[in-house]
Amino acid sequence: MPGFPGERHAARRHDRAYVDATAATLALPLAPEHRPGVLRYFALASQMAALVNGLPLAVEDEPAPQFVPLSPQDTAP
Repeated sequence: MPGFPGERHAARRHDRAYVDATAATLALPLAPEHRPGVLRYFALASQMAALVNGLPLAVEDEPAPQFVPLSPQDTAP
């Protein structure tokens, strides 16, 4: 995650450029009133990805063959 103000500004500028370029590449219309929310979510997703990417993995760690989310009711004892 960017640390100092200039770096945060550059990251936001990069996010805006990426969102705009991706929408254009996919021919995905992005209404001006939706753009701020898309940018907020993109920043949030980037923060979540940084947390996951920051976790150390051991040699014996393997990906799950299939992720199946469970509801809280399914996990109760």
